[in-house]
Order: sequence, then C-alpha cells, then structure tokens
Amino acid sequence: MTVRDAAAEVTTAVDGAQRTVAGLALVGGAMALLLVSSFFAPVRDALGVGPLALAVTTGAMILAIATATVTFHRAGPQSRSFRVAERVESSVIVASLLSLAYVSSGRPLFWILYLVFALLMGMLPARVPFHMVLIGGGALLAALALAILARDPGGAIVALVSGAFGLNFVYILSRSAQRLAAVSAERERLAAELGALRIEEERRRIARDLHDGVAGDLTALTAQIDSLRERRDDEVARDAGAVEAELEAVSERAARGVDDLRAVVWALREEAGSWNDTAAYTASRLAQLCPRGVELRVEVEAAERSLDGALRLHVVRALQESVRNAVRHGAPRTVSVSMRCDSTAVLVEVVDDGAGMDAATLRDVERRQVGGLANLRRRAAERGGAVRVGVGAGGRGLRVALQLPIAPPAP
Repeated sequence: MTVRDAAAEVTTAVDGAQRTVAGLALVGGAMALLLVSSFFAPVRDALGVGPLALAVTTGAMILAIATATVTFHRAGPQSRSFRVAERVESSVIVASLLSLAYVSSGRPLFWILYLVFALLMGMLPARVPFHMVLIGGGALLAALALAILARDPGGAIVALVSGAFGLNFVYILSRSAQRLAAVSAERERLAAELGALRIEEERRRIARDLHDGVAGDLTALTAQIDSLRERRDDEVARDAGAVEAELEAVSERAARGVDDLRAVVWALREEAGSWNDTAAYTASRLAQLCPRGVELRVEVEAAERSLDGALRLHVVRALQESVRNAVRHGAPRTVSVSMRCDSTAVLVEVVDDGAGMDAATLRDVERRQVGGLANLRRRAAERGGAVRVGVGAGGRGLRVALQLPIAPPAP
C-alpha cells in the first residue's frame, strides 16, 4: 500500500466515524428522553418497558459510545484499541435495543431505533461483514426468543422483517459508502497528479526560458569576450572599428540578457496578475528598447482580466522580441504597439515604418525558421496561439500580430 493509499484509507475512516458520531448521539439522546418519559404512567404503558430496564440499557449504550469516542480521539481511527471499542459499542447498542424490543413484547418503537442504528452502520464502508452478522444475527436471535420463550409469533415475524430490512440497509449503504470512498480517493489521486504535472510543466518552462534567453546571451557574451581578449594590444589599434562594433554587440547582448531575466523574475513573483498591470509593465520595458531617434507609440485597451504567469511572460517577451527586431533590422523612425485583451485571448500588434522585407525575403525567413520571427511562432505555438506577419502601413516596414489564448493549453 502506498503512502497516498494509506492516507486515503485514514481519511475514509475518519469521515465515516465522524458521520456516525452524530447518529449515535441521536440514538443515545432518544434513549435518554425515553428514560425520562418512562416515569410517567401513560408513556410507560405505551412503551411496555419500565424505568429500570431503560436506565440499565441507556447507561450501557452511553458508556459504550463514550468509550469508543475517547478511544477514537486518543488512539486514532486505525488503532487496534479503537476497532475493539467500536465493535463493543455496536454490540452493546444492538443487544440493548433487542432486549428492549423483547421486554416490550415487540413494540415498534424499539425496532424503529434498531433500523436507525442499521442505517448508521451502513454509512461505514469498513467492517461490513461484522455489521451484517451483528444486525442479521441479532434480529434472528430476537425472533427465536419471541417465538419460543415469549410464544409471540407476531413479534417474531416483526423481528425477522426488521432484520431483513436492517441487512439491506447495511449492505446497500455500505456499498455506496465504499464507492464514494473510492471515488473520493481517485479524485484526490488525480488532483495530486495534475498538480505534479503542472509543477513539472512550470519547471520545464522556466528552464526553457532561462536557457533560450539568459543562458544563450551569456554564452554569446563569453565567446565575444574571448574574441576580444585574443585581439588586444597592438591589434586593437589596427582594428579599432571592429573592436568597437564587438563591444557594442557585447553591451547589447548583456542588456538583452538582463532584460529577459527581469521579465522571467517579474512573471514568477505572482501566480496570476491583472491585464492592466501586465500592459503597464510591458510598455515600460519596451520604452527601454527604443534608442534616441525612434519614437515608441503604445496603445493599450484596458480590461479587468486576470492572466496566469506563463501568459504574462509570453506577452512581455513576444513584444520585446518584436520591438527589438524592428529597431535592429528595420531602422524605423516610429514603432507602434497596440495591446488589448478580450474574454478569450490577448491580441498584440507591432507596426514599424522601417525598411521591412519584401515578400520573397519574408518567405525565405519563414522557410528557414530562424531569427526573431521563428522565436515568435514558437512562443505562440507553446500557448496555442498564432502569429501573422505582413507589410506595415503605407507599404513600409513590418506588421507583426500575435494572438495568445487566455486559457492555457491542455497538458
């Protein structure tokens, strides 16, 4: 048995015991009320039992119930002592009710209490054979006593019918309780597995984001620094322009790595965040990507919606990639970004007025699946979204539109 199965079994035992406590308290309370009422002659005549018999049986029942309850809380539902106490409790209650039914010459009230107790036993999915023997065997003994000792065939028939109903109650309800316990355990198992899958998927996503972004930039930085180290001293003087270009590339990669790391950390701070906060943060990050001479125009449509951490990171990094590509390759004067969120998806668009690409070049870039556009398509595919690329306004630059569903893809 696994730890999870053992925990489910303990939970089932505790739930069953707690459900039964209230019912046993009602039985004990009913018996105590009958004891008090039996001091009145009309009630005593109707019951067919005197105060002494009621006092003895009620005291025995309450003592058995109290003993089982104390054992449950001190030793636990899985302990041997509680299992013994519970069997003694059930046996005392059955014996008390059958004794009262016999003494009262088969009065229906005690058989009704007997059936109520059978219902309570049926709510416990464990120890079903013992409960069935107790309920059925007790009723059979009572029927034999009524037929042979009391010479009351009518009472014996009532005892047999009550025993048959009691057996049905125990069998049907216990089977239902067992199925319910199995369904509950399976639900808990599936919930635990789903939680583990989500954690694993999140771990892989974080690792992938760090590997593709920060780790890649740091690796490139290391290579460029090694190259610069090899070309120092006199070669630096002869090739100052090339060294300056490489230093600029190092600075750009370092900034991009820091920017990516900040985005990952920001997305991980909270499990979910609002669309408005996501749009505001994204706009602030995009403003740092546009150098002097490039105007950034951001249009945001406010919406009261919540986005999970993975989607927020997708939005930030997709827009960073699009704006960075536009600035680096298109030499635009203006980059326009629009962001909106409806009930089903996040819709973002980046339009620049730079050099852009002709249709043949764009087809070749998409065919080779390299560069920024390939990264965008991969990011959109991970979320189940789509990317559209076309010519910008007035036939200049590029227009990149990205759609990301609000609902995460199925694991």
